[in-house]
Amino acid sequence: MKLLKCLSVFVFCFYTSITFASVVHHIQYDQLVGATGIEINGEVYQVQFVDSSCILLFNDCDETTDFSFPDAQSGIEANLALLEQVLLDLPSGLFDSEPELTYGCYSHIQCSIVTPVGSVAPQLEVFPAVFLINKKDQRNDVHAGSGSTFRASDFGLRNSNADTLTYAIWSKYVGANVSVPVPTSLFLFSSAVIAVLVVKDRRLKFHS
Repeated sequence: MKLLKCLSVFVFCFYTSITFASVVHHIQYDQLVGATGIEINGEVYQVQFVDSSCILLFNDCDETTDFSFPDAQSGIEANLALLEQVLLDLPSGLFDSEPELTYGCYSHIQCSIVTPVGSVAPQLEVFPAVFLINKKDQRNDVHAGSGSTFRASDFGLRNSNADTLTYAIWSKYVGANVSVPVPTSLFLFSSAVIAVLVVKDRRLKFHS
């Protein structure tokens, strides 16, 4: 029975470590500039953090197709993935508890990461967006901010709010070996082994 418990713990820890190890953090000069291997609803994405304006970053910021996510809900799911998979306190950097380590943010209090979504109103030069607020006090993080409308020229390098704002540029990640069939196969195989051990253990108890 001890062997069964040890194997169960090993499988759980190993499977979990493989799942989270798929995310690669990109760091330059001690700042987080992006990440690859982020899973959102079964698809794998990469993200870059850039300090600029919507017009410069998103092909004039005047078409829905300029953005990776069509609506606020999908943008909020991307924000949640950032919190759970990217903005973590790691040996390479305390990207959760030190907001200023995310590129484009220079405030030690908070960093607001903006993801443009959905339709735009080019005649008004505005676009809807969702935002994630990563605060020094992790209990106050916000990932569900939505419905905000910004001017396409907002958040440029000389904007007054630039110290606490940065853009997230999302795209599908097509790198090799990003899928999860190997961990899944291992999990299924290990589950079968555990099942055999359970049956064997029960037989030994029965005969004893």
